[in-house]
Amino acid sequence: MTNFTRRLLILIPASRRTAFNTWINNNIDLTGGDWFYMPLSTTGSDPATHYWASAALRETQLGLIMRQLATMASITLPDWQNMTRPQREQWVVDNLVTIRTVLGIRIRMSDNNGREENRDSELAASGLLLVSTTLL
Repeated sequence: MTNFTRRLLILIPASRRTAFNTWINNNIDLTGGDWFYMPLSTTGSDPATHYWASAALRETQLGLIMRQLATMASITLPDWQNMTRPQREQWVVDNLVTIRTVLGIRIRMSDNNGREENRDSELAASGLLLVSTTLL
């Protein structure tokens, strides 16, 4: 069984990419990887307006990301560590629209059950396409 029990899909505006990636490198992924390397746009052509990332996370890492998003969006986040799993999931559901409206960031949280989130459905909902020069 893995310690990475959660999966988080994030679609982030290009204008927030560098700052959020730096925060992740300082707090979550100390190896300094570029999480947001998949360019997106409404036309599927350059320039990229958004970037996509999907990561398997420990519950504590997910909590750090949620705290950062809450801080950026001026949302109160209860003590993540003392919330039950259903309470955490409900907090995310309750705050999705605010995070998207205030920050332009779309998130989808799920269990890390060995399957990738369906990025195509999230991209369709956002109106974004992979930039055609991207190699998959």
